Amino acid sequence: SDLERIGSRCYELLLVFADATLRSAGASPPRQAVDAALSAVDRAVTVIGHDTRATHLARAECLERAGDPAGAARERSSTRDEKGAETAADCFLLGKLLLAPAAPASEEDLRRAKTAFEQTLLLEPDHFWAQYSLGMQGLRQNRPDMADVHLTSCIARRPDFAWGYILRGSARTSLGEFDLAAADFDRAVSLEPEREARHVALVNRAALEFARHRPDDARRLLREAIDLEPAGYQAVVSLATVESRQGHLDEALALLDRAVKLEPRAAIVHRQRGRLHAERRAFAAAEADLEAAADLETASPSLRAEDLALLGQMLYRQRKYDEALATWDESLAIDPDQPQSHLWRAALLVDRGRFAEAVQSFDAFLKRGRPNVEFYLTRGMCRASMGNFAAAIDDYSRAIEIDPTAAALCQRGWLYALRGNPLFGLQDFEQALAREPNHADAQCGRGLALACVGRHADAAAAAERAVELAEPSFARSEEHTSELQSRVDISYAVFC
Repeated sequence: SDLERIGSRCYELLLVFADATLRSAGASPPRQAVDAALSAVDRAVTVIGHDTRATHLARAECLERAGDPAGAARERSSTRDEKGAETAADCFLLGKLLLAPAAPASEEDLRRAKTAFEQTLLLEPDHFWAQYSLGMQGLRQNRPDMADVHLTSCIARRPDFAWGYILRGSARTSLGEFDLAAADFDRAVSLEPEREARHVALVNRAALEFARHRPDDARRLLREAIDLEPAGYQAVVSLATVESRQGHLDEALALLDRAVKLEPRAAIVHRQRGRLHAERRAFAAAEADLEAAADLETASPSLRAEDLALLGQMLYRQRKYDEALATWDESLAIDPDQPQSHLWRAALLVDRGRFAEAVQSFDAFLKRGRPNVEFYLTRGMCRASMGNFAAAIDDYSRAIEIDPTAAALCQRGWLYALRGNPLFGLQDFEQALAREPNHADAQCGRGLALACVGRHADAAAAAERAVELAEPSFARSEEHTSELQSRVDISYAVFC
């Protein structure tokens, strides 16, 4: 009935008012603002005659802001006791509140919010803001295909709403549909939106042009966005990214210094400047910024884990090994599959001779990371040191499949030769010499393998050649020469 529809709209407006009252009061709202929001929630309950999941969540948010986490927890637990929401308004508000808690939304909250918005559309197929919220959620969760579908529905309902085109343009940029994305951004600007929307449209269009490898166009658009909104740090950070990718590191650093002054509490600003300092090998400065980024990042646990992974690398570069290991462990406590933390942790454990733990970290890296030749050679060395020779041979073979360098062939050749398979070792050393005829390690190993199969004259000649090649020179480090000389001594011992 008309009376029920009016009641439903009043209920919805009261909860929206409660949410807006808290948001406008900032992170630590005064008690007066909290009381006003709580009063609005209570009036919403009076309008429909009972509590709902949405009213419980709204009340929990008020209590959280008032410094009553226990009360907030009780209200949130009550949302699971309520029966399914009956109205589209209730479903929509439930989804909205799940995405805007005092703490970052959990995976469960994200799932429940998506279900709530979908339930809204089942009850009211023309509900514009439910479609819009699903589109936004698609962008946040790196699902541009999902965002494109829902935002297209929004545009069909409200073709003069600029934000629909701006967000769909961002989704289509991520999908690589650059011409369609450009048309969306152009349409958004043609609607003459408010300053904020125009600013965001310019920044996103710049990202599109940069993805098209048009850095000059990206610069022009970002400078226009900065002129339009001088206090906005996002465009400054984006311009710094363009300059950095073009190799203009000094210009990028100056821009990021400006961004930090504009918004010192933004994690992305410190993250970008920390990465730039790392690229410039200013490890102490990078450490400070990445530590700040990790402390400030509250919305995305995965980004915080990445910040800590890179922070650990900066500590490692400064020989702060215990701190680095603790930082990587903290990163992995947040995201157990964070690949770079596993990889760098393994490298440090190898340096300390803790080969079994290093192999565990290497194995964990494989779940998400992309192994290269050095990965397999290092893990193979660890496995060989532990006496797991078959697994080590397998690692060396994988490295050779990726790139059959002389160094990789020698690594496997030595293991074959020293573990009773000299003919296999001889094949590897000769393949290595076919690639690099003056490779001293390959000559040394070839001598050992030849001695093991009884070809003593050839072994002696190979050993003599290895000694010649292993003489110290400006191109060869003393440590490398010493290693080769010890292997020549092995060859002579076997021959004798």
